[in-house]
Amino acid sequence: MPTGIEITKADIELIENELQLRLNDAERIAVLKEVKSCDVQAGPGSGKTPILTAKLAILARKWPCRGRGICVLSHTNVARKEIEQKLNLSPELRRLLHYPHFIGTIQTFVDQFLAIPFLRRERVEVTAIDNERFGARAWAMFCKNSPKGRYAILNWCRNDLERAQSIVGSLRLDGAHMGVTHFAVGKTRFPSESSDTGQALIAVKQLLRAEGYFRYDDMFAFAETCLFKIPYVAPALRRRFPWVFIDELQDTSRMQDSVIEAIFGADGCIFQRFGDKNQAIFDFDSDSDGGQSLFGRRKILFLNGTHRFGSSIAAFTSQLTAVEPQTLVGNPGIPDLENTVFVFDRAAVGRVVPSFGNLVLKTVPPEILKEKPVCVVGNRVNAAQHAKDNFPAFLGDYGNYYVSPKAANPPTPDTFLGYIVESRKKWAETGTGAEPYNLAISGVLALLRRAPPNQAEALPRTKTTLHQTVMQNGCFSAFQKLIWQLLNPVNTLDEHKWTVCIKEFLILFGFSKPPQEVLKFLAWENCAGAMPAREAKSAIQTEGIYLHRAGDVSLPIRFDSIHGVKGETHAATLVVETFARQHDLKELLPVLTAAQHGSQMRDSARGHCKRVFVGMSRPSHLLCLAISAEHISDAQITALATNGWKIEKIRV
Repeated sequence: MPTGIEITKADIELIENELQLRLNDAERIAVLKEVKSCDVQAGPGSGKTPILTAKLAILARKWPCRGRGICVLSHTNVARKEIEQKLNLSPELRRLLHYPHFIGTIQTFVDQFLAIPFLRRERVEVTAIDNERFGARAWAMFCKNSPKGRYAILNWCRNDLERAQSIVGSLRLDGAHMGVTHFAVGKTRFPSESSDTGQALIAVKQLLRAEGYFRYDDMFAFAETCLFKIPYVAPALRRRFPWVFIDELQDTSRMQDSVIEAIFGADGCIFQRFGDKNQAIFDFDSDSDGGQSLFGRRKILFLNGTHRFGSSIAAFTSQLTAVEPQTLVGNPGIPDLENTVFVFDRAAVGRVVPSFGNLVLKTVPPEILKEKPVCVVGNRVNAAQHAKDNFPAFLGDYGNYYVSPKAANPPTPDTFLGYIVESRKKWAETGTGAEPYNLAISGVLALLRRAPPNQAEALPRTKTTLHQTVMQNGCFSAFQKLIWQLLNPVNTLDEHKWTVCIKEFLILFGFSKPPQEVLKFLAWENCAGAMPAREAKSAIQTEGIYLHRAGDVSLPIRFDSIHGVKGETHAATLVVETFARQHDLKELLPVLTAAQHGSQMRDSARGHCKRVFVGMSRPSHLLCLAISAEHISDAQITALATNGWKIEKIRV
């Protein structure tokens, strides 16, 4: 454990000026000065990621341990990229981006330091670590090798083919004992191991394991096995990383927590975790408790002040802090606008979003609308599993604009150019080359699978064997250069460059007379991605948008799920009522009218409380709600107005 590190007020002021951050209040200073293990309960918009970045920058200047580093674990590459961009401002801070330090996702950490080395030690060849590839392979193998098992699982799923495919495709290894379960086990229990269904599922998982196909979750089971079988690994990692941070603690699954806590929860390192238990809205496990058990193991520091929104939105959202009651302090520099509850008749639901659009244009400053998005959000985003009329049931009742990320994702490319175009988009979006490179390699392997039968057996089938082949042939450097020429989004990708590169590929892999199928796969075609990335647009950017028009002014309004906007900041947000066992806003009227605090609600309503809290804490300037007139009384409307809401009734 690093000793003798002291963070002073002068250190904080220096980094505040260098990174252009606001760190001068007592709460932030207390978090920055803390040099012992702790948890930080950070309210929405409190700037926990900038504070974490500032602390890293201070530690970079004071770090005394050669060969030992700081470890920062996040849940998304977005958070990682935000930290890296700040640290890239100077060579001194940039040191944290390299050995012996680590900044990345929990998944990447577990893969890099535990699961992959353990698999190599056990001589297990990895074909793919990918949920989609595993799912496709699992269902194909299940149907081919186990017709009896296929019949059994369809019978078990009451002939629901989609549900059966989901269960087979989500089979995962569980814990150090390497049991088999599936991702949906919380909603659908795993069948008995002695049953035909259970035996068939376990058999297909073991066959895929032998072939080297794994899900991302499987890596955590291998990590636990590694820690169990090799006792010195955990102490070695604590020595390598004597100071560890976790960002977005509330989004940590029990599976992730089990591994990370086993390593860094013991004595020997400083373990500081940042999160907000009131925003724990992802249910990962069958015995999930909403993230509550993740908190409270160590000293707790609070960040109540928010930079995101003003005092009125702070007051509204504070009432919804159901898990950890917290009084948020609004930003005095942001004005209070006409935060509105739209009470609408059933037949007038189509006018809710246009009314919201008009209010946004009327009240939110134009310069704010240029900087931040305007969104309509709801908990339920599809109409599936509704057996009766529960209007308003889902986001689509307010306008058919929402497109799920799954639907927006492009299908597997059917040409090599398709793989390259998607890889270039990935690079442009993430700013890094690892994920785009792996996607391009998938395209190369797809090309090799189209080789004639007399050549196919000699050609590589996996990323590992592909690299081994080009290295043995002495052309690894040429292969890498060729891939990067195609991938780099700064380079123009035109037909001439494509033709030259493809000729080199054919020579590289010995295609002297490529068959028609190979030529078709390698053909050039004009498409949006075949140009510099600055000119290309992701397909997802145009999905889910309602374009509101008022005179000569157009306002794009995005439809999204509450889960989808978590972590975002909007100029204005409309949270609409949807149905999941109950209508959420109807259920929360006692809180919205200030008759009750969210922490006083019964357990079944706290889930609604947390999700609506996330939605209501997105906007910087304007917050609106939409609730059916059938679900609210005149007395409750009066109470909403008394609590500071403006009421707008939308009638036929």
